Amino acid sequence: MSQAASLNKNDQYEYRLANNQKKGNQDSNEY
Repeated sequence: MSQAASLNKNDQYEYRLANNQKKGNQDSNEY
């Protein structure tokens, strides 16, 4: 996830959200 480190906080959220959807992870409480 070194790519996400260079993004601003809002983009990190979108990035992680997209990753979780890709993995089928519906637990949004990880944020």
